[in-house]
Amino acid sequence: MTSQDGFHKAFADGLGFPDFYGRNMDAWLDCMSCIDAPESGMSDVFIPSGGLLVIRIRNAEIMRKADPDLWKEMQECVEYANEELRKHGGSRIRIVKGPADNDDEPQNT
Repeated sequence: MTSQDGFHKAFADGLGFPDFYGRNMDAWLDCMSCIDAPESGMSDVFIPSGGLLVIRIRNAEIMRKADPDLWKEMQECVEYANEELRKHGGSRIRIVKGPADNDDEPQNT
């Protein structure tokens, strides 16, 4: 995931975003903010109310260096999605570095 296209393809495929997914950060945020609402149809993956979705990004340091703006925007969008999720059930999303980085420290809580 070293480009916008790669990022959106990975998430759309991995989480089963709908066919109309716009492949931009606004659309990504829409899908992630509904990750606890199966009735929304925004993802094939759901977490229960109060649950935690951990997204492990392999080679996160490569992604961060290749597109620092995308990395920062993803972090900001996760923070915003978590604010929205707290409003309706308290679920959370956390991004962690993958094993290729030899570091499992959370990137977002």
